[in-house]
Amino acid sequence: DNQPSTRQGSEWGDLEWGEQVLLQELRTLHATKPPATAAWDPHHMVRKTRRCGMEGCGAWVAVEEAAAHEAGCPFRPCLPCPFPDCRRYIDLHAWERHKTECGFGSTEECEWCFTRVPLPDLPSHRSNCIARPNSR
Repeated sequence: DNQPSTRQGSEWGDLEWGEQVLLQELRTLHATKPPATAAWDPHHMVRKTRRCGMEGCGAWVAVEEAAAHEAGCPFRPCLPCPFPDCRRYIDLHAWERHKTECGFGSTEECEWCFTRVPLPDLPSHRSNCIARPNSR
């Protein structure tokens, strides 16, 4: 039958109340003639979603919630701690903090800027330290 249904059917039994209301509004919208205004948008009830870009996740989230989801996504990238005895994988957002706070790590204070730097990063830090004196 090609007539749009305007009655709530039993197929909506497992849906949340809000979803039932949205479906009823969609059916009503399609059963009636759209208003003759230029501002009417036939897609105004379509939800905008985005797929999480983290490898292995693939969750569909609302566009306005995408940043919050990706910040806490269990599939976000991690790196192994640079100190062999630690054996932990660290979230990229906590990587720099973990390198300086890891109980298995050794740090040394930079003699120019007095920042505690993990030993694996010390050579790179010394060559790029903003407080490094000019060598003449």
